[in-house]
Amino acid sequence: MVDAVSIHHSSYSTYSHHEVDKLREQRKNEIKEEGEKILRKAANLLQGKGIQENKIKKMMKKGSPAEDICEEAEKNNYDLIIMANKGAGRVKRFLLGSTSDRVVRHAEISVMIVK
Repeated sequence: MVDAVSIHHSSYSTYSHHEVDKLREQRKNEIKEEGEKILRKAANLLQGKGIQENKIKKMMKKGSPAEDICEEAEKNNYDLIIMANKGAGRVKRFLLGSTSDRVVRHAEISVMIVK
């Protein structure tokens, strides 16, 4: 189960260098906590559906979600990638593409998109 948390950069021009470092570290910790929360929730949902805990691999990485998902699936010889389609807006999807779209196009194995 993989999910992505996006990082949006803000302008820190009114803060000192020390304050900027502190804010970045605080944001990094918030993102990590949110990622861990998402992974726990997904694992609990899977366990509630009868999937054994030792069959669930939770992972959090920094990088390109689509590339990381495809790479992880290939490296570990997975049979299937299951992803949620969060429903990005049409304009955003047109300009950037979605993670699920990229995974479908680049994965070497079957991909199931769940709405």
